Amino acid sequence: MPSFFKNIKKFFSKPDQHTAQPAHPAKSKAAKRSTNRATEQAPRQKSHMDQARADTINATIIPEAEHQIIFRNIDNNAVKIVKDLQRASYESYLVGGCVRDLLLNKRPKDFDVTTGAHPEQAHKVFNRSRLIGRRFKLLHVRFGRDLIEVATFRAAHDTSSEEQNARQADSGMILRDNVYGTIDQDALRRDFTINALYYDVNTRSIYDFTNGYQDIAERKIRMIGEPEERYREDPVRMLRAIRFAAKLNFSIDAKTAAPIKQLAPMLFDIAPARLFDEVLKLLQSGHGNASLELLREYHLLQTLLPQTAKALDLGVANANELIFNALKNTDRRLKQRKSVSPGFLYAVLLWPVVQDQLNKVLANKRIPPITALHEVASNVISEQVKRTSIPKRFSTNIREIWELQFRLTRRPGTKAQQLVEHPRFRAAYDLLVLREKSGEDLDGISTWWTEYQDASIEQREQLVNSLNAKKPSPKKRKTTAKSIPEAVVFEKFDVVEQVKAKPKSRPKKAPVNRPENRAQATENNQATAIDQSSIVPTSEGTATDDSLTEISKEIATEKKPPKRRVSKPKTAKAVATKSEVTEPKAAKAVATKPEVTEPKAAKAVATKREVTEPKAAKAVATKREVTEPKAAKAVATKREVTEPKAAKAVATETAAAAPQISQPAVAAQAEGSTDSSASPRKKQRRTRAKNDPRNK
Repeated sequence: MPSFFKNIKKFFSKPDQHTAQPAHPAKSKAAKRSTNRATEQAPRQKSHMDQARADTINATIIPEAEHQIIFRNIDNNAVKIVKDLQRASYESYLVGGCVRDLLLNKRPKDFDVTTGAHPEQAHKVFNRSRLIGRRFKLLHVRFGRDLIEVATFRAAHDTSSEEQNARQADSGMILRDNVYGTIDQDALRRDFTINALYYDVNTRSIYDFTNGYQDIAERKIRMIGEPEERYREDPVRMLRAIRFAAKLNFSIDAKTAAPIKQLAPMLFDIAPARLFDEVLKLLQSGHGNASLELLREYHLLQTLLPQTAKALDLGVANANELIFNALKNTDRRLKQRKSVSPGFLYAVLLWPVVQDQLNKVLANKRIPPITALHEVASNVISEQVKRTSIPKRFSTNIREIWELQFRLTRRPGTKAQQLVEHPRFRAAYDLLVLREKSGEDLDGISTWWTEYQDASIEQREQLVNSLNAKKPSPKKRKTTAKSIPEAVVFEKFDVVEQVKAKPKSRPKKAPVNRPENRAQATENNQATAIDQSSIVPTSEGTATDDSLTEISKEIATEKKPPKRRVSKPKTAKAVATKSEVTEPKAAKAVATKPEVTEPKAAKAVATKREVTEPKAAKAVATKREVTEPKAAKAVATKREVTEPKAAKAVATETAAAAPQISQPAVAAQAEGSTDSSASPRKKQRRTRAKNDPRNK
C-alpha cells in the first residue's frame, strides 16, 4: 500500500515522464533520508525568558519541580502551535484557564495560546487558520474538531494609540482593543490574577507577573488593577468573577466584589448574543445552582433573566424547587458526559413565569387554554430576548416543550404513542417529572408516562385502558325542545291587566297567477282608471285651469304616507313605455290619463300587468296617481306649482299632446313593451291566463 500511494503520480502523469529516471537512484534516496533526519532532529528551541529578563520585568519563575504539572495532560495540538511559532522566531506560551486548571488537577476545557506575533503574522504560519473579531482580533487554528485560539500580547491604552486600534466609550467600556505590546504588558491587561499565568513548553516553567500562583493556593479571586475601572472597561468581567467563584469554589476578594452591585446595570449595554453565551457558561458548566445563588446575591440575575428573578423573589408556586431540581439534574448529566440543551434550560427557567401569567389570562378571558398558552409564550419570549438573545432553533423547541405540557397532562389515551414519537417528547417528559417532583399536583401522570415508555405493546394497551377507565365520563347536556310561540292571550286580573306582546308576522304575498288574485287586480285597475278619468272634465281630452287648480290643491293637502322599501312593480315598466313620446315627461304623463277612461282599454292593460304586492296597488288607488312612481312624482311636482302661469302651461301641453295618441295604439304599445321585457316563463303564464275561460 505505501508504494502505491508513493507512486500514484505515475498513473496520472504523461507517458514521457515515466521513462525519465535519475542517473544514480541510490544516491538520491540517501540524500532524501539525510534531509528527513535533519528535519526530524531539529535542535530544541531556547526559551525567550531567562532569569535576567524575568528580574527586569518583575516576573516570578516557577519551575516544574514546584508546580508539578504533568506535561502529558497538555494537548498535543496546543504544544505544536507553540513550537511552530517559536520556530518562526516568535515568543509564544500557553496562558489563561488551561494553566489554572492544570495547577488545580482539573481537565482544561480548552487551551489558549499567546504570542508576540501579530494576528496577520501568525496567520501566515498556519495553513488551517482564520482571523476573527474586530474589537479584539484573534486567530483560530483548527485541528480536526479541535479549535485553538491564538492571541497577541496586548498593551494598555494611551493617548498616542490610534483610533483604529483602540477606542473607549465615555462610560469607560473598551470598544476596540488592538494595541499590541510585550508579555509583561499583556499580563497587566488580563482580568484576574489566576488567569495571568504563562506556561513555557520548552522549559516547562510558569511565569507569574501578578502573584496569581499564590492566589490559587489561597483559593481567592482578585482583580488586576482598580476593580471599578476594570469593570467599566468590560462589564462582563462581573459575570466572569461569579462563574470562576462557582466553578472553582473560590471566594471573591472583598475589594473585587464591592463594586459589583453598584455597576450591575452596566450589563444592559452588552450585546444580547454575548450575554446568551455567558448564561450558558454560568448555568450549563456543572455548577448551575452555585452560580444562580451568586447571581441573586450580587443582583446580577435581574439583568440576565429579569422575569425569572421576579418570579423567584415573589415566591411563585414551586418556582424555587423547580429551578433548583432542573439545575441539579443538568449538573448530573454533565458529570456523566451527557448532552444538555439550551432550549430545555430556558424552558425550565421561564416556565414559572409562563404558568403564572397563563393562570391570570384564563381567569380574565374566556379563551381556549392552548390559545392562551401561545399568547403568553410569545409575550414571555419577546421580553426575554431583549436581555439575552435566544436563537430561533431554541425558541421553537421552548414553545414545543411548553405545548406538550398540556398534552401530556390531559391523559391522552389512544394518542399516547403519537406523543412518544414527538421529537420534543423527552425534554417535555423531563420537565413534567421535575414539576411533579417539585411539589406540583399532577395526579401521578409522570409515573404513568414512565411506565408507558418501559412497557411492551400489550402492556401499553392495558395502561391506556386503565387510564380511560379512570377518566370520568363527560356530562351530557340536557336537550330542551325549542319553545313554540304561544297565541296571543289576554290575562286579566283584579288590579293589573297584563297583555302579552303580539309577535310580528309579515303578511304572505299572494301569488298573482291565481284567477281570484287576477280578478282583484283587474278591479283595482278599473277603479284606478275610473278615478283617473274623473280628472279630465271634457270629452276632447283637454283640462281647464279651474280643474287643474282644484286637483293640485287636493294633492297638496293630502298627507303623504311613509316611504317603504318596496320592490318596484313590473307594471310600472309597461306604463313607462306607454308614456315614452318625444314630448316632455310631464306632458306625456298627463296626456296618457284621459286615454285610460274607457273600461275596455283599462281591462286590456290590467290583464297584461303583474301586480307583485297588493299594498303597492292600494297605495296607487288611494293616491290617485299614475302607476309608474317616477311619472307620478313628476306630475305631483308639476302640479304643486302655485303660480297660474305654470298651471296654464301644463294644461296647454296636455291639450296639444292628447289627440295625437289613440287608445288602441296605447294598448298595443303596452302589450309589446311588457312582452319584450318579460321572460319566456312569464309569457307562458300570461298566455294561459288569456286563454282561461274564467277570466273571460
